[in-house]
Amino acid sequence: MKKQFFKFQQIFFIALLGVFMFVSCSSDDDDDPPPTDINYSGLVLNEICGLQSPDDDWIEIFNTTDKTIDISSVQIIKADKDGNKKSIYTVPKGTSIAAKGYKVIATSTKELSDGISNTDQMIITLVKPDGSTSIDKFDRDTNIGKDLGHASGGSYARIPNGTGNWSIVIASTRGAANKADEQPGIDYTVLVLNEICGLQEPDDDWIEIYNKSEEDINIGGVQIKKTDENGEVVSIYTAPDGTMISAKGYRVLATLSGELTAGISNSKQVGIALLTPDGDEVDVFNRDTDIGVDAAHYLGGSYARLPNESGDWDISYEATRSEENKKGRAPQLTDYAGIILNEICGQQEPDDDWVEIYNSSSSSINLKGVQIIKTDEEGKEKSIFTFPDASIAPGEYKVIATLTEELTSGISNQKQVGIALAIVTGEIIDSFDRDGNIGQNAWHIPNGSYARIPNITGDWTSVMDYTRGTENKADPSGASPSLDYYKGLVLNEINGNSTKFVELYNKGTETINLSKVIIHKNGTAAGSTLYTIPEGTTIAPGAIKTFVSGVDFTGGISAKRSLLIQLLTPNGKGEIDVFKNLKSDNTEEWDVEPPKYNGETSGYSYGRSPDGTGDWYMMPITQDAANVSGSTKITW
Repeated sequence: MKKQFFKFQQIFFIALLGVFMFVSCSSDDDDDPPPTDINYSGLVLNEICGLQSPDDDWIEIFNTTDKTIDISSVQIIKADKDGNKKSIYTVPKGTSIAAKGYKVIATSTKELSDGISNTDQMIITLVKPDGSTSIDKFDRDTNIGKDLGHASGGSYARIPNGTGNWSIVIASTRGAANKADEQPGIDYTVLVLNEICGLQEPDDDWIEIYNKSEEDINIGGVQIKKTDENGEVVSIYTAPDGTMISAKGYRVLATLSGELTAGISNSKQVGIALLTPDGDEVDVFNRDTDIGVDAAHYLGGSYARLPNESGDWDISYEATRSEENKKGRAPQLTDYAGIILNEICGQQEPDDDWVEIYNSSSSSINLKGVQIIKTDEEGKEKSIFTFPDASIAPGEYKVIATLTEELTSGISNQKQVGIALAIVTGEIIDSFDRDGNIGQNAWHIPNGSYARIPNITGDWTSVMDYTRGTENKADPSGASPSLDYYKGLVLNEINGNSTKFVELYNKGTETINLSKVIIHKNGTAAGSTLYTIPEGTTIAPGAIKTFVSGVDFTGGISAKRSLLIQLLTPNGKGEIDVFKNLKSDNTEEWDVEPPKYNGETSGYSYGRSPDGTGDWYMMPITQDAANVSGSTKITW
């Protein structure tokens, strides 16, 4: 009996050990970190359905490659029309998609934790297991068009399957290759691009399609693609199902109506292609080929087929939206000689940016259609103002500003910026380039400006006081930003041991430009400028900026000698902050031994505690980091 009981104990123990090992192994698997070395390229969001009866929403992922891809822990992030983001699905571990295979995730299977709209704006992002790196993204407003939705049983789908642009389809193809909607019996060759306008007041671009046939035609699924001056191709319109063009009729698609998702230039190279729902080319327009390199149409004009529908492309002086094309009367060309950019301000307090132009001629000049073009620090160019039907008199200054809601974009007083005056054909009247005309990393202070000195005729320079709408004036000799501009800037830590450095701190609420601020050592008698901070150097609120001997400056700072460090305005006349380590007898004699506080003996630096606002102490060195509590308070 005892042997049987002992044997039972052995069996029970072995079984218990097996259960423990199984649980332990399972726990280890659950704790495995998500994969980080998987190549997800070729994995795409392929089809998205926001309404399939009976009330099912789903997302289809497609593997376009010839290899199986492990998608364990890959996530789907949804951003709704209000911009609220949340993860709505995480792929279970051990899940793969075979080569050329599909994975459908749906609400009906309770995999998607939230539904998808077939009518509202939304963004669906496929992200790597880290939860932030995007693999692919669908943006309804950008990829399909604002306010465009799909019908019940339809979807948003890539056409052609896996590689194409997004389109609306009437019949979804869940878990299978996407197909463009079939439009049996429709002859798309009767459609032509008939007129294209890149600039119609107030700010509208449009494309006109013409139906040459004697029958109404359903253009549902027809696409328009744009190729910009950089060769980038993007779909800017897909016709909703049921969109009709009457026999011998016109259909105009415009930016102001929200149908075209991108604008069209009237002065740069642009290509427009009209495509069938299957992506076949019906008609094309190419500015450089059909009109001419550097050709442009005027404000209120267009590129048009002359004669209407069947002719070659030409420049029309008068756009004929939804009407038969005509050449129109040539506009009277304006002589803009004498119009100049005279002053540009990137920060007039409290928050105004403006551009000043001047008429140096002896006649009034009508500025209608003249544009102000801004090029930002990334090289992105856009029109920020178009003059209405208005003239500028001889000797008159005209200021266009952000606070008056004329300029549609601000101007930086610290970053690279280009400003150009251009007529509607794209020809430049006058231009300003910060890097070219002022200098790289140059800037103007708040309430200063970039101005022509002498006024009207001179070269561009940076001045400290703007002269908005009046004659430009040079800065007085030796002028410098006021001490008030540098409020919040302090010396924060100074180290005379190895490595020697001076650390600054911004305790204010605004970024401070440190251009040409002087770090001066040991006063005026035997002292010298330790370092002049380079142009374009800034310090953000709550930030530290450190300047190191042997890297930024060549002069020394001694931890065993008396020391005076002054932070001075660029003209050297204003003291922003000061630090003193007196001589051991409490006198202000600099660069002599021994000092009142010997940093060499202790191996300590001199620093404020707490940063920016505290008193000075002997403390452990904390280069480029927050200061720690000090041991001995420094006084002078």
